[in-house]
Amino acid sequence: MVEQGDIIKISDVKYPLLVVSKSSYNLSNHILACPILPSDNGSVLSFPINTESVAGFVRCDSLHMFDLNVRRFSSNGRVPLSCLIQIVDIIQSLFDYV
Repeated sequence: MVEQGDIIKISDVKYPLLVVSKSSYNLSNHILACPILPSDNGSVLSFPINTESVAGFVRCDSLHMFDLNVRRFSSNGRVPLSCLIQIVDIIQSLFDYV
């Protein structure tokens, strides 16, 4: 099972992804994830990460849903909880009222 905070690689997707949806949601094999790009491209909604397996910028403004029932994927590490909290806070700020 894929858990919140996992870094995964999905076949036919160019960049690694950070799973940001809650683990209880991921039980359905549907996930919400953000790509991890090599540069921030000037986006203020990017968050830098540097793990043993992946270094780059999580694009918090590029949230995608994937169905893992129809896609092959492999696990590629995890981000620390402190980073995950900050990333989810950035994503949540996109949906806050006023």
